[in-house]
Amino acid sequence: MLSDEHLKVISYYNNSNDVFPGIDIMGGIVITLRDKKQTFEKIETFTSYAEIKTIIDKVVDKDFESLSDLIYAPKAIGLAKNFMNCILTSQIN
Repeated sequence: MLSDEHLKVISYYNNSNDVFPGIDIMGGIVITLRDKKQTFEKIETFTSYAEIKTIIDKVVDKDFESLSDLIYAPKAIGLAKNFMNCILTSQIN
C-alpha cells in the first residue's frame, strides 16, 4: 500500500484524541488520500519526523536488504517453539 503512487498522506495526528476524543490509538491517526487520476511520490516508509525520513532515504537504496532478509528465522528451526516450552515449563516449576 505504501508503494502506491496514487496514495498521499494528507495529515498526521500523533495524539488520536485530536481526531477522536476519548479514544487512544497508539501511533496516532494518519489521514490519506488515494486518487487514481493523480500520481504522487511513493510513501514507502511513513514517519512524522522529516529528519528520520532524510536518514532513511540516505541509508535505504534500491539494493537494500534488511537484517530480517539476512538472518535466519528462529521459527524455521523450532527455536520459537522450544523457547516457549522452556518458559512454560519454568513457570510451572
